[in-house]
Amino acid sequence: MKLAYVISFCLFLNSSYSQDLYTYEKIDSTLHAWQEMFGNTPHSSDDYEGFGVIYNLDTIGYSSQDNLPIYAVKLSAHADIKEAQPRVLILGQCHAEEIYGVEISMEIINQFLHPEQFQENRTFLQKGLYFTEIWIVPTYNPEGLRVVHGYVENGVEIQDVTYRKNKRDTDNNGAFDFIDGIGQDTDGVDLNRNYDFNWIFGDTLLQSCDLTVSDCSYNDDYDYYKGEYPESESETQAIVNLAREENFLLSIAYHSSRSGNVDKNVVYPWAWEGKSTIVESPGFDVISDLGDEIAELLGYSYFGGSKSRRGNTHDWLYRENGGIQYLVEVGYTDDASYGEGFLIEADHLDEVIESNMDAFFHLLMRAAGQFYHNEFLDQDFDGGNLVTGVVTDANTGLPILDAIINIPELEGEILKPRKTDSEGYYSRLLYPNQTYTLEASAYGYNTSDIINIINSASGPTNEDIQLSPSPIYGLTLNLQFPDDGNTELQLIIQNSFISDTLAITSGEIINLPQDHYRLVFTALGYTPQVFDICFEADTEILLEL
Repeated sequence: MKLAYVISFCLFLNSSYSQDLYTYEKIDSTLHAWQEMFGNTPHSSDDYEGFGVIYNLDTIGYSSQDNLPIYAVKLSAHADIKEAQPRVLILGQCHAEEIYGVEISMEIINQFLHPEQFQENRTFLQKGLYFTEIWIVPTYNPEGLRVVHGYVENGVEIQDVTYRKNKRDTDNNGAFDFIDGIGQDTDGVDLNRNYDFNWIFGDTLLQSCDLTVSDCSYNDDYDYYKGEYPESESETQAIVNLAREENFLLSIAYHSSRSGNVDKNVVYPWAWEGKSTIVESPGFDVISDLGDEIAELLGYSYFGGSKSRRGNTHDWLYRENGGIQYLVEVGYTDDASYGEGFLIEADHLDEVIESNMDAFFHLLMRAAGQFYHNEFLDQDFDGGNLVTGVVTDANTGLPILDAIINIPELEGEILKPRKTDSEGYYSRLLYPNQTYTLEASAYGYNTSDIINIINSASGPTNEDIQLSPSPIYGLTLNLQFPDDGNTELQLIIQNSFISDTLAITSGEIINLPQDHYRLVFTALGYTPQVFDICFEADTEILLEL
């Protein structure tokens, strides 16, 4: 297929962009036009018979400096409601000058909305909507995207086609301080160094390239500033909040190397370089299996775990809730003159988008647990190697939020617990022909029996789980103070599920479900006291402060 683009521009030279590219303003107008056409009524296509509203536009945050809306599009067979389904996240753009992902992500949306124009992908479009929820953020750096394409602010024309960061006013002088060309921009934060995982290893403000991992011959000083503190930027916060709410199973974050130093890469979490060995993430076989397939589809020669630790999105997402994100460094032509300016023609952009659509559909079918065939792969891939299910209350049948799904073969101390969403839903990717065990637990419930997972390659393994409520017992607090003053006392209650702080008084009875607890009593002017208890019956605690 050919896409409707007519593009000719030099990325690193002083020239203007074609109007056919997606500027921030064009993204805004296009997404809202699609919302009017597809966001209120069921789609009219015969390809989507029985589907409801398939498109929903949401504002997930605003940019740090200019307060520009950050948009996310949800695509699903019933996009106006939340369903118990695997979820996929596409991040089109993080770094301002890396614009290929914007074009790819907008084309993904376009194909779902206009299936009659893309009949060769009909099956994938149908299955993707029916079996998954797809979230697409074309850009979460709208400020930087505007700088790259150029705009006028207070009568001053602002454009730098090599700009990377957002527009954070780091020196608080009320002006946007940048220099046209690579590096040397004193304002702005690199959003892909701002996540709260290994943030400490990122660049400090105005750090020169001779202190970074970058190639100093490229002269990209100040381009990798990590921000004042983890998740300091509202752009980062928007993605963090979305990821915590939606519990994504799989994700692609598009980048594109302006230098060519990391061109045509697929990077996944994580294979960090240690002092004497490579430290792989738990479940790395699962991650690398799909990552290798994506690289093969794209024809990229390098693929593997991220070797450095610098507050990256894909490392944070996997640590936070198990979402496996692939950082795709979109490739240019083999003979491109990187860093000095090179021509991108329409046919080449078509090729880049088409090849990335193939990789996207492959990842989407893995999330959907469906069969995928592509002529460029060495073999067909069945859609199994996935376990899904819903955790509910055995008495009421209602879903349980934040139930912990523990698969010991995929866990590690550095990872946060993998939890269910508001629908009680969970999904975990598995490695072919491997045995797994699973158990579910939640605050106020008895832990489930251990489940042996039969990993089928023919389709997802479904394991719905019912948890029985734990018995509730009373904790009576008998408090004695050395004086008769009105002392305010606090109780910190901690276990594997919660950490809560209560203001308490003597004689108070607190009802808690059966569990192991750490109780910490604190009061101004008194020594804190700590009790570790196995709470299996009504209990009284005598506390002398």
